[in-house]
Amino acid sequence: MGNPHSAIALIRQLAETLAMTFYVSDHPAYVEVLSTRPEEQPRGAPNRKTMQKLVSYMDKHHTDQFGIVYADLCEMTHFGSSALWSPHQSVERDEQGVTISWSSAPKWKTEHDALVCCALLKELAGAMEQALIRLGKTLLTLIDVDSTHAP
Repeated sequence: MGNPHSAIALIRQLAETLAMTFYVSDHPAYVEVLSTRPEEQPRGAPNRKTMQKLVSYMDKHHTDQFGIVYADLCEMTHFGSSALWSPHQSVERDEQGVTISWSSAPKWKTEHDALVCCALLKELAGAMEQALIRLGKTLLTLIDVDSTHAP
C-alpha cells in the first residue's frame, strides 16, 4: 500500500461495492436491473441507481457517516485538492521561511495518513462482511419462498 492514489481508488471501489451489496440485500429485485445493460432494458424498466443515490441510501438506512467517507475518497480519487497537494510536504519552518519537499513518485504524506487508510480499509471490510451475511440471508429467504411455490 505504498501508492496512496491507487490505494484510495481501490478502497473507494470497495465502498461502492459495499453500498451496492447493502442495496441489493434490501432490494433483491434490483439484480435484474444490474444484470442487463442499460441500453438493453425494456422501455419503462427501472434505471440503475447513481452512486450518489446509493451513498444517500447508505446514510439513511445503514450508517450516518458513509457520505462523508465517500466524499473524502472521491476527493483523492478525482485529484481534488487532497490529491493535488499530496506530493508536497512542509518539512522545516525557521526564521528564513518554510522548506518544502516534493516527490515525483506517489507516497504517503505521513505515516499517519497510511494508518488512517488502513483503518478505513478495516472498517469497510467489517461492514462488507455484514453486508454479505445480510445478502446471503436475503437470498436464502428467496430460495425458500421459491421452493415453497414450486409445482
